[in-house]
Amino acid sequence: MSLQYLQKSLILLTVLLFFRSGLEEALFLYAQDETPQSSSDASSKVSSNPHPIFVLPEEYTEAGRKNISDRLRSVNASDTLGVAESLRLSIQLVRPTIVYLETTSVLKPAGSGSNRHGGVKEFNNEAGAGFIIERLNKQYVVTNGHVIHAEENVNTPQNVNIYLADGRMVHPVKILSDPATDIALLEIRGKYLTLDFGDSDAVQVGDIIISAGSPFGLKSSFSSGIVSAKGRRNLQVGKTSAEIQDYIQTDASINPGNSGGPLVNLRGEVIGINVAIASNTGYGEGVSFAIPSKLATAVINQLVLSGKVECGWLGASFDSNYSTQDAAKLGVFAALFPNRHTPVYPPRIGARVLATSQSSPAENAGLQFGDVILFFNGTVVEDKDHLIYLVRITRPGKTVPLVFFRSGKLYDHKITIGRKNK
Repeated sequence: MSLQYLQKSLILLTVLLFFRSGLEEALFLYAQDETPQSSSDASSKVSSNPHPIFVLPEEYTEAGRKNISDRLRSVNASDTLGVAESLRLSIQLVRPTIVYLETTSVLKPAGSGSNRHGGVKEFNNEAGAGFIIERLNKQYVVTNGHVIHAEENVNTPQNVNIYLADGRMVHPVKILSDPATDIALLEIRGKYLTLDFGDSDAVQVGDIIISAGSPFGLKSSFSSGIVSAKGRRNLQVGKTSAEIQDYIQTDASINPGNSGGPLVNLRGEVIGINVAIASNTGYGEGVSFAIPSKLATAVINQLVLSGKVECGWLGASFDSNYSTQDAAKLGVFAALFPNRHTPVYPPRIGARVLATSQSSPAENAGLQFGDVILFFNGTVVEDKDHLIYLVRITRPGKTVPLVFFRSGKLYDHKITIGRKNK
């Protein structure tokens, strides 16, 4: 080895050591978050941990989330600043619980031949959104059945990718669904941050709400609006084919990818599940719908306990043409409001019985042709569709109070709900 080669090696080593010492000093100063100082000053401020400390945002810790909830309860949402603060805190609380869902649909080809995948075709779909809840010490993602094609039985847990807010991807260990309401539950292993359900019955038209989801694949996106209407039923909108509907309507911006995400009030509570939009273009036009939390929790609890949903059955048919004018002519309003002399009455009230099935709960309860059912289990009946909805979400075998009108009088009765055959 020549002397010249050794000299060049020593020079290179000296340069590398110089730069290494400079880099270490720069990193140390970055960790201390200070500008270069004299050696005496720097030595007096040396930390026992000379590395940057990463602190989790408060919404990702249980203590932090409790603090956010406490602040939400103390905010005065009666003014503009209070509403803005409630919106911000609610989004902060909800964000870590939102998931993005993507599916791989496995379908048999139309032809009889097979391909290199063993006679199936795989399609990657930009599916939608969901949110995490806890039931019986297990974690579940709540979403729509149409998001993961659960009602078509074309997806297995390994075909569903769940992308968590922290970037991780997991597969569900079990898929549960109820096609009648378009609700699906994906059981996941592990411990995650969760959301709570609020009371959708307490929601009023005009209330400010927040919608969360993944529109066009943009994960964890939020929009706000108001509750435009309640009790929307018998709709043919979007991709949902749900039979049981009692939707909350909102003008919050909802687009493809929002399905399955939560509709949230200003306390960070879920009051609905985004399910469909009314649109001529396929994109949000300010008319969107969500499954109310009252219906969602009833379905979810049954799915968790038994893996299926049993619907209530009354065994009666109702008059589709029954109107407010009919109610006035029959004397329904006179019986309900005996001391009222104003012509202003509720726009919708009651469901008139046309017939009852043999040995049905309706027949056993003594209901007859022409009876107008006004209250079911303490809830005012708006119309026949509303009554059918109330019966369907009632547990079979449960006995509930009933108020109906017959021949100018009101009658209190009890009825035991039957089981609907699917």
